Amino acid sequence: MSILILLLEQLLGLVIQLIPCGFICYYLIFPHFIYGRKKILSHLTLIISGTLAMMLLLSARFILIPYSKSYFVLNLVFLLCIFIYGYYFFFISTISFWEKTFAFLLAFDYGLFVGLVKNAFIEYCNSGAGNHQTVLLYNLQTLVVIFVTELLTIPLFYILVKRQKLILINNVDRSILKCLTYSNLLFAVLYYIYSLTLGMHYFSEPVLLLASIAIFCAQFFLLYLSFQIIAANIENEKMLLQNYNIKKQMQIQELNFSSLEQSIEKTRSIRHDIRHLLHTLQVLLDNPDPARAKEYLASVIETEYLHTSTTYCANTFVNATFSYYLELASRSGIDVDCQVELENNPPFDNTMLCILLGNLLENAIDAALLIPSDQHPFLHIRGRWINGAYVFSVRNPYINSVSMTDGRYLSSKHKGTGSGIENVRRVAQNYHGWLEIYTRENVFEATVFLYPPQ
Repeated sequence: MSILILLLEQLLGLVIQLIPCGFICYYLIFPHFIYGRKKILSHLTLIISGTLAMMLLLSARFILIPYSKSYFVLNLVFLLCIFIYGYYFFFISTISFWEKTFAFLLAFDYGLFVGLVKNAFIEYCNSGAGNHQTVLLYNLQTLVVIFVTELLTIPLFYILVKRQKLILINNVDRSILKCLTYSNLLFAVLYYIYSLTLGMHYFSEPVLLLASIAIFCAQFFLLYLSFQIIAANIENEKMLLQNYNIKKQMQIQELNFSSLEQSIEKTRSIRHDIRHLLHTLQVLLDNPDPARAKEYLASVIETEYLHTSTTYCANTFVNATFSYYLELASRSGIDVDCQVELENNPPFDNTMLCILLGNLLENAIDAALLIPSDQHPFLHIRGRWINGAYVFSVRNPYINSVSMTDGRYLSSKHKGTGSGIENVRRVAQNYHGWLEIYTRENVFEATVFLYPPQ
């Protein structure tokens, strides 16, 4: 019966210590999973059941056959289990390596903090009782310590996690993530080694516990300050992007007003000339030569001022964006083929759609302008509903090489990563969608999937 109680304490301890770490990883990477929630939960259930069974069997072995370094072995196996969970989250997410690593280390560091407090408590109890043998990871007292520690620290840690999720969503510069990841990894290694040493050799100075907690809190405080600075930079980039989009929208509106003025002027000209046209037609019909009347009528129909502007789709805002960019493309000698089916009131924000299309079309036109005219530059746009998602696709030729770094495309206009593709990806993520990019035979194709808000 006592063995069952000890095993139950190990099971509860593992669950209580693993749940917050797993939730942190899941919360941070959730928008970027390649599988559905049910499938992920079924996988995690199998993985957690297997690792818990392994830990319990190993604990039972040390209960029946004591081993002087059992605590050390159990800690290493526990670390292995954490890395198994982390590898699974790496495998099923689409974000870059550094984003995955940073998210995992943040969860791992929190688990280290809780484990450090637990080990310090074990050392304090053992030194006070004169007992210097720690066999298992958990007992009733350590369960209480872990639960209270998590209860006190999770609200503060949640603030830090929210900041990091803001960073992952906005695709912050990878160099910043690399720097923070390296420093986080260094602290993780040092604290894990120190945590094991604290549990193995029984330092008797209580000030070491306070110093350890203070240093660990200082680490998280530095991370919080870093996130504050990065968040401020993100807000500044959003403001710059917003100003850029406003300027583009103003240009589009100016073009629309110009087109409207031309249409009004055409209407005035038609009203002024309609009597003369009809009078001439009547004279030709009165003469016994209907062929000349038909020829004259055909010439009137082909008159430029009777032609209407091109309508690309039913949505007024999207049509204005298409008119602006595709007219620029046509004037530059680019063959335009646009087939878009979009209703006037789609379940998406019109401004977000214009930002998405503006970035796609601008990048496509810039690339097509570099193609010699004898190679027939083109621009193909498609848009329609497919299986509950609205899909935009833009194809264009290119001659410059397409390069990537840390999952982000490098700009062909300046040094560093391009902002247009990242802006498109950000809009897609806002609607639970994604961006797919294909390059083959010097043709660049960007396809965006958007899902209506629930």
